[in-house]
Amino acid sequence: MTLAAETLQDPQPFEAKYRLEVRGWPGATITHRLSNEGDHWLSDMRFSITVARGQEFSRFTLNDDDIEALYFSSRYSVLGMGDSYQLNESDIGSLDRQTALFALSRRAGNENCTESAPCEIEFVDQKGVTSTFNIMFMKERI
Repeated sequence: MTLAAETLQDPQPFEAKYRLEVRGWPGATITHRLSNEGDHWLSDMRFSITVARGQEFSRFTLNDDDIEALYFSSRYSVLGMGDSYQLNESDIGSLDRQTALFALSRRAGNENCTESAPCEIEFVDQKGVTSTFNIMFMKERI
């Protein structure tokens, strides 16, 4: 996938923690790590609460502004019951969910995606089914 925007800055490895609050569920901390592994990048997100846990990671290459998904892995369990999924490069038609989130982060501030005219980014979920993120970049309201 090539981004239709001005040349973007090179990504920087990072580790971040996000707090997720969903009504009716215990709060969860999501750990997100982006690392450079030589010829490819790794995006790894994981969370764990008392009754559930999950992890997704993706390997992808970045050549200039062209992103190519190489591998996607997803594991979830609730009350000890769960499943795991893996997609190889040939299973991923465009981007996987983690690579799409990376691509989305590179688009922020470079495109005019509004509530009335959202931008779209296609990705495949853990089962290889194509889905779409509709993206709106909201201006800060005072």
